[in-house]
Amino acid sequence: PTPGRLLDLGGGTGRLAVHVAGKGYGCVGVDLSPEMLAQARANADAAGVKVGWVTANLVDLTGLPDGEFDYAACLF
Repeated sequence: PTPGRLLDLGGGTGRLAVHVAGKGYGCVGVDLSPEMLAQARANADAAGVKVGWVTANLVDLTGLPDGEFDYAACLF
């Protein structure tokens, strides 16, 4: 209920991350597909929200620092 930082795993076109960012949460979306992330960036831009995007496999998140997120979601 309190805005925090959300990690959206397997976020695809950013449906969840864009929605939650619009509610005031800081969001980072992770997906393996550059094409999906390109669409996610376009969707965030169209919605006027800021979301970080990371090209990575959701089972290997070694590039993300521990303890940086309050929530994680995987709608994949």
